[in-house]
Amino acid sequence: MLMSVSDLRKLIDTDEDDLKLMMRLNGVEQSIRAYTNNNFVKLDTVQKMHIENGILITENDVFRVDDTVEFFHMKYSDGLYVIVEKLESCTYRVSPECMDGDGTVGLVKYPDDVMMGALSMITYDIASVGREDVASESISRHSVSYVTHGASNTIMGYPIKLTSFLKPYRKMKR
Repeated sequence: MLMSVSDLRKLIDTDEDDLKLMMRLNGVEQSIRAYTNNNFVKLDTVQKMHIENGILITENDVFRVDDTVEFFHMKYSDGLYVIVEKLESCTYRVSPECMDGDGTVGLVKYPDDVMMGALSMITYDIASVGREDVASESISRHSVSYVTHGASNTIMGYPIKLTSFLKPYRKMKR
């Protein structure tokens, strides 16, 4: 997770409910990960894991509550999870619930500029809701034209200036 909804509310002013904000956060995170082909996993935290009765058991005690982790090499539970409770050393409860099995886990850590860029994207989304873009407007001797957004000046549906922060994090597809 890029950030919690409560942290997002501290950074932007919006009347949107928590569910919509969570969906926006998840959507922007998925878009960033897909566009960059980067999972932002800290390689020094990758380790073997075991899930038993929905409890994550790891080899090393490197995770904290509210950390985002990614499961790999699981038959049914690959993906992103959040540590919601530390039960004891190397033992955690995660959300959402996951299937039992063995695999690999690593800590997902986004750089500050990625988090700030995602914040700008979410702010843009919220400001754009219900707004129609005007291509040209003239009143007497005053005219206003707005930039139209198309394939040549957008990435992932956002203006290029809002997504330029992602360029250093792009990786080649395998």
